[in-house]
Amino acid sequence: MPVNMKTDWFEFASTDDALLHAFLIMSALHICILRGRTSSVDAFRHQTKLVKVLNDRLSDPILSCLDSTILVISCLALIEILNASPLAAAAHIEALGQLITRRGGLMKLGLNGTVRRKALWADLGNAIAQQIKPRFPYSSDISPITLPPDSIQPTVDTSPGSIYVEVSNLEAQASGPSDLCAIIRDLQYLCLVINSANRTDITQIDRLVLSDHFYDVERRAYDLLLTQDVYSHNGLLSVAMHDALTDLSSALYMGCCLAAIIYSCLALREIPPQAGVFNQLVTNLARVAQKIDVSQAYCRYPKTLLWVLGTGGAAAQGRTERMQFVKLLDHLLQEPWMHNCDAMRDEVQYAIHITPVYLAALIDFWDDIEEMQNMRDVC
Repeated sequence: MPVNMKTDWFEFASTDDALLHAFLIMSALHICILRGRTSSVDAFRHQTKLVKVLNDRLSDPILSCLDSTILVISCLALIEILNASPLAAAAHIEALGQLITRRGGLMKLGLNGTVRRKALWADLGNAIAQQIKPRFPYSSDISPITLPPDSIQPTVDTSPGSIYVEVSNLEAQASGPSDLCAIIRDLQYLCLVINSANRTDITQIDRLVLSDHFYDVERRAYDLLLTQDVYSHNGLLSVAMHDALTDLSSALYMGCCLAAIIYSCLALREIPPQAGVFNQLVTNLARVAQKIDVSQAYCRYPKTLLWVLGTGGAAAQGRTERMQFVKLLDHLLQEPWMHNCDAMRDEVQYAIHITPVYLAALIDFWDDIEEMQNMRDVC
C-alpha cells in the first residue's frame, strides 16, 4: 500500500530534483530487498547526487525550510531505518526536528499532508529502532476512512471466541492500558479495507489516506510499550524483563504490542520482511516469546498466541530468531491434546484478518514448521 498518495507523490517528485533522487533511492532499495541483495548500485548513484543537491540547499536559509527539503530528509531517515542503521537515521531526525521547528510545527507543512506523514513515520521508525520516546507528540486528529459508496462495508468480528474478545480479557488480566483491544480492532478493520479496495484504482486508494491510520496504530502500540517498566531504552530489552515478565498475561500483552507494530509494517505497509526495520522488533518479540508458556497461553488465548507467534515468525525471515518461533509452535504441536499440523496452520492464518503480503510471509514461515515436523518423523 502507498505510504503517501501516489498521484501527489509522483507529481512532487517529478518537479524537484532532490525529491526525485530520494524517490528513486527508495525504489531501488525496495527492489534490492525483494531480490535478496544487500546493496544497490542504482541507490548509491542517486544518493551521491542527492547529497550534493541537499548540501547546497541546507546552506540556504530559505531553501532549507522548503517542504521538498524536509520531505527529502524524512526519506533519508527512513532509508537508514529500513537498512537497519538507526544511528545514521538519528542525525537526519535531529535535522528534521530543527527544520520543522523553524517552519512553525508539523501542521505548517504542506503538500497535502505528505510532508507531515513522512516526517511522523520517520520519527516513529527512529524511536522504535532505538527504543526511545518519539520526538513529535502523538495526535489523535485522524480523519475517519471514507469508503466509496459502492464498496463492501467491512465489519470486525467481536463475537465470543474472537481475537478481539481474547485481547480484551488479556488486558484485564495484565492490568495494562486498555487501548490494545482497540488497536487489534483497528488493525483488522484496515486489513478488511485493503482487501476490499480496488488495488488497480490508484485514485481510490489515495482517497483512503490509509497511511495516517497505519501510523496511528503503530504509534499507539509503541506508546503502550513505553508504559511497560521492563521496556528499556538502550537498544535491547533489559535483563530485568526476564524477572519482571513472570506471568503469562504480562508477557503476552507485551508480545501483542510488538506484534501489532510488526503486523502494520508487514501486512498494511507491505514492507518486505527482509527489511532492516524489522530487526529490533523481531529481536524483542523473540525475547518476550521466551517468557510465554505456549501450552498455557494456547488454552487461554489461542488466537492471540498464534497471531503473535505467526507474526513474529513471518517477519523473522532470514534471521536467527526464525528458528525460535518455529520451535515454539512445533512444541505446541507435540502436545497430546493438540490438533494436527494442518489444523493449526488454518488457525494461524485465520486468527486475524490478513492481507495477501502477510499471508505469503506466513506460508513461508509455516513451510519451516512443516519441514521440522517431517524431519522428526523421518528420524
